[in-house]
Amino acid sequence: MTGSMRVMRYSVLVCIGLALALCWQAAAWAGAQPKPAPVKAAPAKAKPAVEIKAYYPLNSDHKYIKEYLEKFAKAHPREVSLEFIDTQTSAGRKAWMKTGLSCAGVFVNGKTRHEIKRNGKSETVDFVKRMDVFWSRKDFETVVSQLLPAAKKGK
Repeated sequence: MTGSMRVMRYSVLVCIGLALALCWQAAAWAGAQPKPAPVKAAPAKAKPAVEIKAYYPLNSDHKYIKEYLEKFAKAHPREVSLEFIDTQTSAGRKAWMKTGLSCAGVFVNGKTRHEIKRNGKSETVDFVKRMDVFWSRKDFETVVSQLLPAAKKGK
């Protein structure tokens, strides 16, 4: 065996030895590092009893509807949640198209049609199209007031 072959063999053995030593040391370091503490989930917020999703173009002709719904939701912060979807935006239009509505509307707990009691009789109201023309604020407030006690009983 020539001198240069011995040097090469020795170099290879040294490299292998160093690689094994580094791997062993890296494994030791990994084991010595403290394990991260488990992440505790924050307590879930209580789901509001009434969820409102309104699909309207946010323009001057419909702005009053959004303002009314926002004021209503703020007056009932724990019981009511509101999501207003502007159907003039690309994302809003796509979301509106998935609802099956043919016009603007308000979903209360997942539906636009609700039964209310008026003057001792059962009546259907449908929160589609314009407020104060096709449905009234009183209709909306009646539906929500009927849903709130029912939701509290279910808890």
